[in-house]
Amino acid sequence: MDTEYYCHKSVGTLQFDPGKGTKNFDPWWCLLTVDQQIVDYYCWFSMKRGKPIEKNMLWKAHVSVIKGEEANSLWGSDFGPIEFHYTNVIRYDNGCHAWLDVWCDRLHEVRAALGLPPKIDFGGHPRHFHLTLGRWTAGDSNG
Repeated sequence: MDTEYYCHKSVGTLQFDPGKGTKNFDPWWCLLTVDQQIVDYYCWFSMKRGKPIEKNMLWKAHVSVIKGEEANSLWGSDFGPIEFHYTNVIRYDNGCHAWLDVWCDRLHEVRAALGLPPKIDFGGHPRHFHLTLGRWTAGDSNG
């Protein structure tokens, strides 16, 4: 892990099947819920730089860990508090969303415990996760 890039750390908790019982439910999703103040600060900072972000109001502050991948019988287990590291660099790469890169070895371990393959990059190395800030529109920005 590049400690200069992933210069901040925080703690979150896993939430399995968010939205269960609502119209927004999709099975086999797991989020790491994190401190909302992280999202609030970086959305404020982005707005000051001329790139307003519409915060994710549905799931609040989170890191997506599992998206529709069926897991084993440990699904829903208590994995305790999970420490993660995140960058202070806001990414807007896809022209629609804003996020912060997250590094967390423990999330890779959780995926393995649940019988899921690791998230890897094109070089076969463990891939970072991301903390969703919200949506932005490239056409509405000043840069």
